[in-house]
Amino acid sequence: MPLRSAEERAPKHARSVVSQERLVDFSTDDVEQSIVARFHAQVRRFSDRVAVKTRKHEWSYQRLALEAEAVAARVRGRAGNTRGRVGVLLDADAHLFAAILGTLEAGKLADLIAVAGDPLADISELERVTFVMKAGVVYKQAGR
Repeated sequence: MPLRSAEERAPKHARSVVSQERLVDFSTDDVEQSIVARFHAQVRRFSDRVAVKTRKHEWSYQRLALEAEAVAARVRGRAGNTRGRVGVLLDADAHLFAAILGTLEAGKLADLIAVAGDPLADISELERVTFVMKAGVVYKQAGR
């Protein structure tokens, strides 16, 4: 698969956002942590700060952790520690972040299929996949 230039990788709808806070330097140990371990470190450091902000919700790290743990408990209750698959179908909203973190916390891998529309309203949306993430690697169709 050919590498894309920075211009090709840049989102067409991106807008410039300037952070008021300085960037955080991470140690090698921090970078090599699992997503779940990194998330819980952020919860301990910034529990009251905003972790997810969408049109409908604004959740702190603590709230996101509670929601993710609730998902993890439901996943463990249904799938246990087996290699069984778990499916989540949610709008791109705060609940989706909690579901991804919760399934990871329950010991599952996060594979995603992203579509722009609602496949419950129009099943043909599944024919127009935006991207697929398998084992943490994002795959896009050439030209998209």
